[in-house]
Amino acid sequence: MQHYDAASALPFTEHVPEAAMLPPDDPFGNSLKLMLEANYHPSSIKQPARVKPVDATSSPLTFYDRHISSNLILKRVILLPSIPKSLSGICEQALQTFTQNGRTFSPYESALFQVANGILHDAFQVADYYQTEFGQICQRFASKLLVTPGLQGWHSVFAFQLNKDRRPGEYLTDAWLKVLHDPARDVCLFSQELQKQLDQPVEDRLSDLAMKYPRLADWYMFAMSSTTDRLFRSMFRNPSSSQELPFVWESSQTKLSQQADHTHRPADADEAVLKAVLPKRPASKPEKQLAQPRPKKPSRLPRTRVRLGRPTTHSYRLVSRLFLQHGWSQATFDDCSFIIFNCGRWERIGIRHRATQTLYLSNLIDPAHAQDPHYRKMHVGLHIAIVQDAFARQQIFNEVGADPALEPGEGRKQSREPSPPDDEEPQPKRRRSTCFPSTASEIARESRSSCHPAFYPSYVDEKFKTTYDLSECVSLVLGAPLGQGAVGIVHSASLEVGLESGEVLQRDVIVKLAFSEGQAERLRQEFDIYSVLVKKKATKGILTVHGLFEDTESGALALVMENGGQTLRQREKERLNATQAEQVTTTPEER
Repeated sequence: MQHYDAASALPFTEHVPEAAMLPPDDPFGNSLKLMLEANYHPSSIKQPARVKPVDATSSPLTFYDRHISSNLILKRVILLPSIPKSLSGICEQALQTFTQNGRTFSPYESALFQVANGILHDAFQVADYYQTEFGQICQRFASKLLVTPGLQGWHSVFAFQLNKDRRPGEYLTDAWLKVLHDPARDVCLFSQELQKQLDQPVEDRLSDLAMKYPRLADWYMFAMSSTTDRLFRSMFRNPSSSQELPFVWESSQTKLSQQADHTHRPADADEAVLKAVLPKRPASKPEKQLAQPRPKKPSRLPRTRVRLGRPTTHSYRLVSRLFLQHGWSQATFDDCSFIIFNCGRWERIGIRHRATQTLYLSNLIDPAHAQDPHYRKMHVGLHIAIVQDAFARQQIFNEVGADPALEPGEGRKQSREPSPPDDEEPQPKRRRSTCFPSTASEIARESRSSCHPAFYPSYVDEKFKTTYDLSECVSLVLGAPLGQGAVGIVHSASLEVGLESGEVLQRDVIVKLAFSEGQAERLRQEFDIYSVLVKKKATKGILTVHGLFEDTESGALALVMENGGQTLRQREKERLNATQAEQVTTTPEER
């Protein structure tokens, strides 16, 4: 089956009237006009009477947002007022390409294009209204124009996913665009009717896209209030006439040795859809990214001291910069290019440019009164741009590999990731090993003594200090999440320990991170169990636990333990090339 080449460039075009996008006698013309000229219902953006506004009570920044590689953080914000018109042009170009290829639209009930009124109060209601009145139609159009142009009907291969951990009544919730796909089984979840019509190569491409990029774009939905209005206005406020502002990234106050940053930035798809939206030349030169291999010989520590960060106990004040940082950080983890901030009454669209560490931000968009383009037309173009960009980066990835330092055509050995401990729920495995940005975690102090048999029980707890020599510190560089369970999130990690001689020793470990009070309590209980086993010398077949560490700023706990390598079940799944393995095969020696 032929399908639109989503990796091709979509050049910006001048405005084309809706009627000119289809042949004059096309029966879908009126429906298309009705669909593209839709905005939010004006009554939906009015604050409900006698309802207390929902406001933020805590900072949006997470532990990960403060511990991220320096070559991945946001360094500047550039105001780009042309984003809405560029997205409108992308919509027009995609529609013209569709009709020029002899394609026609299936009948669609025009009443479904009409926008209903809604009550927008908390973040959940804002997200639900967007998806119901605009998202569903945009996803179907993106599917029709880019993936299934030759099929009858209005099937969607994409979905808008709300964060299931969020609840109604909250100030902020996140959502994302994704392929309809089950990552645990690596199968697409399309309708039976679509499944029968879809060619296998197209389905394989979508499945591969979903595994590489589980989140194609990130949405942040805010409760609608006067406080949020001020927040959106202050996302870009420059007293000068310049449309570029440096961004002050809030990082951990605890600083360890300045180790070289070995995290590679994923590639931008500059020659594809972003070329139609971003300026011809980036306003700032790309940050240099040097491929520096890990030293084979132990390195030397500088003679310096480390001061721990203080706990964040002050009351929270709404700061737009922190929401931009959280959005950028999550987009870095998800490796997506588009970040959308929406509160019902206002919206800003952000485009993440990796090479220059720049966020291009639109002017304030009024979803209820948008003109030239109207809001829905803009968001059809946005969905097309998101999918175009993802397909283009998928092609780059498949040609070059996960390591951007490799040239196209070069081979790349796949590193084998360790498996999570057996009591953890494995995360859906992504088909790339370097997508998660290395997270330099300066976990401030040791909360419990080491359980290493060589030291137990001679290890003596020392009095807590606020300043330490580097030789008294350990540094953790987190890899991709391996799983999560009742005690928190599990990561592979590289641990570095500085000796008094100045040498730095490195070791691959597993780190369990606990963030909530309940998770922290369970992690302490788990550590106490290891301590009892070591005390009883019952350590055969048990992984060595190196310590329980606390981040003095956020209160996060980290249990650092030996990396046990691959489990028998994981080995069996690789041997069978399957996603599940009910039984395992062992050798006589292993038995």
